[in-house]
Amino acid sequence: MCGSSPGGLGRPDEATTVDGTGSDVIVTDGPFAETKEVLGGFWVVEAADLDAALKLAGRASKACEAKIEIRTFDQA
Repeated sequence: MCGSSPGGLGRPDEATTVDGTGSDVIVTDGPFAETKEVLGGFWVVEAADLDAALKLAGRASKACEAKIEIRTFDQA
C-alpha cells in the first residue's frame, strides 16, 4: 500500500522547490513539476533543520544552474 510502509522519500505535494539560478534564491512550496517521469538524479543529505537544508539547496541550485526540489526522507 502506498504510504503505509515506513521509510522512503517524502510525498511530492509536501516538497519545497529552491531556485538559485538567478540573482536571488527563490523558495516556493510544492514540487518542481507535475510529471510522471523522473526529472533527474537525487542527493540524500543530512541537515540540522529545514533552514539548513534550504541554504544547502540554494548553493546547490546555483552550482548546478537548475532548480532543486527538497523532500523529507523518512527512515524506516
